[in-house]
This record gives sequence, C-alpha cells and structure tokens, in this order.
Amino acid sequence: MSNLGKSGKIILASSVLSAISIIAVKLTIDLFSMASKPTLEEFVKIRLEQIEEESLTNMTYVRDNIENLIKEQERVMNIKHFGIPYFRFTYRDSLISAISGALYEQNGDTIYFFPTQGMDKKKILAHELGHFYSDKLSEEIGNGNWPLNNKKTQEDDKWKGKKLISEGIAIYFAKKTLKDTTEDIGREIVNFNDYYEGGGIFSFYEVGYHVIRSVLDKYGKKGIEYLIKNPPNKKQLDNIKEYREKCLRGLEKIN
Repeated sequence: MSNLGKSGKIILASSVLSAISIIAVKLTIDLFSMASKPTLEEFVKIRLEQIEEESLTNMTYVRDNIENLIKEQERVMNIKHFGIPYFRFTYRDSLISAISGALYEQNGDTIYFFPTQGMDKKKILAHELGHFYSDKLSEEIGNGNWPLNNKKTQEDDKWKGKKLISEGIAIYFAKKTLKDTTEDIGREIVNFNDYYEGGGIFSFYEVGYHVIRSVLDKYGKKGIEYLIKNPPNKKQLDNIKEYREKCLRGLEKIN
C-alpha cells in the first residue's frame, strides 16, 4: 500500500446519499431499458451498489498512482508539489461533477472524486492536482486560498478572471501530464465576456488554457504566481489576448 493509504487521506463516503440525490439518480439509468422493471427501492439499491463499486475502483486507482503522477508532473513541469492532497470518494448531484468527475475544495485541500465509469482517471487526477498546486502556491506567497468559490466571491469584479485562470492552469497540468497537444475553439476567442454569455460555466474550461499556455510555457512556476496575483478584471476579459500579452510583458520586466 502507498503512503497515501497509510496517511488516512482517503475517505470513502459513497454510501451516503441525500434524498435529493436519490431522486436525481433516477435519471442516470433508463428504467425502461431493463429486462425486468425494478421498483424504486430496488432501483436505488442497484444504483447505490454501482456507485459503491465505482468509488472503490477510483480509490484503488488513486492509492496506486498518486505518488507516481505527482512525480511525473514535477518532472515535466519542473515544479515541486506541496505534498499529497486529501481525497473523498463520494457522489454529488451536479452537472459539472458528472462531466468533470472530480472537484477540488480549497479550504480543506481536498479532491472530491465522483463515480467516473468510462472516464479517464489519470486526466481527472492530473487536472485536480493542478488546482491543488496553484492553491497551495497561492498560500505560500501569502495570497491565501485560491480561488475562493462561493456566492460572495462571485460578486467580486475579478471572480470570472480568477476562475478562468484557475481552470486554465488545471487544464495545462492535465495536458502536459498526458502529452495532449490537441487544440479547440477556445484559442480563437478574444472577448471572453461575450463568449461567457453564450457558453456559461463551460467557457472557463474551453478558453482558460489558451489564455495561460504561453505564460506557463515560458515562465512555469513564476508564471503561475504572476497570474494568481494579476487575474484579469471584467474590462480585461473583453480582450483576453491583450491581457495575455500584458502578462508576458510584465513577467519579462521582472525576470
């Protein structure tokens, strides 16, 4: 067993579902496609067993791979991780959770790993380690947890900018770890405010990487520090390519 298992940083909480989650989970399986139609009680039991099995699979994967994955990121990105985050393996009724497979919580340095049947576990873990690293780096430089994500902070003028940079860094970590060189529509976007109006929460994932890639390619850890300290405000999001060039110029002056 790895040091992760011995340290007690893994918590399995998949068996506990709220009443709302039990109702929502009915939507994840087509009852009418099953040979014998189960009752609601039987259906919930079946789904709970599936969640339990998937969560145990995720827990085993993390236990067996987290240390090597951290070492791999340290090598390919020339950084030093801040130890190992805490993990919880659970179910959460959320569209983002269902699509992303995990969520990083800054206050507790915890990665929430959700049932991920058919999803790329290495990619998910590499992405969340990007959030963990940038959060801990922010704390190291005296900036506190980063980025805070609650209703109050979403009223902040720079909330969208912080979220954009945060997801961009996490996607960068995943792409570098998996040696993924694929491109997408995000690289063409100039006005993020306009794009966000149509794309909503998914816009951060589609565009963030293209905002920060050249900064991190050239400056690595120092680039992450600069972006954390200087996220774009609402006006700068009108032209994110101009914001990126301003960051590169600023870093050139201080390096």
